[in-house]
Amino acid sequence: MSRIRVLIADSSDIFQEGIRSILTASDHFEMAGRVEVVDKVYPRIVRLRPDICLLSLSLKRIDPAAILKQIHESSTTTRVLLVSEPSDFPVVDRLVQAGAAGCITRSVKKKSLLRLLKQTAEGERVFSNEVSRYISRHYSGEIDTSGKARRPPPAKTITRREREILQLIVKGYTSQEIASTLFISPRTVETHRSNLLHKLGIKNTAGLVRYAMQEELNTNS
Repeated sequence: MSRIRVLIADSSDIFQEGIRSILTASDHFEMAGRVEVVDKVYPRIVRLRPDICLLSLSLKRIDPAAILKQIHESSTTTRVLLVSEPSDFPVVDRLVQAGAAGCITRSVKKKSLLRLLKQTAEGERVFSNEVSRYISRHYSGEIDTSGKARRPPPAKTITRREREILQLIVKGYTSQEIASTLFISPRTVETHRSNLLHKLGIKNTAGLVRYAMQEELNTNS
């Protein structure tokens, strides 16, 4: 079985060395390379073709959405896993919708890092614990304008088609991929997505994911 190749894009030598030591100590991973300036991130991805790029949001002059767009429009299959600080959390949801595979913090533990990298390589959307907690609190719509906790409506209010679409959203499918899978138009997918948000009183996609986790919907069928 071939190893999972990881490119590290971060300006910190200490962080890069720490990740390198973790990867080289594992039988399942190898370091494909490293890059310290944002202008070289995409060219290095194209040249090295890593399975995963650990992309730090702390890189100077970084426009992660532009990098994700370049990757999406190219033939590379590299998945981008964001590395963030708490101050970056408000943009995480937007970047995940733009194509990022997920987000971790620089403080992620070794065991968790290896697990999340493996899940990323397998096509899953992943978040380290700190990022997940932020998404849960700030993006799920659990708190109303008075600051009181608000529980979403029961899952039985969701139609069969809406449930199918929610399952695919949780798996990280784009609207186009959902449309192709269910043999419906992307516009219909967006209509169902909007209906889900309205019915559940949730603000965005991250909130839908959190709702599915709370209600223990069967997202693996």
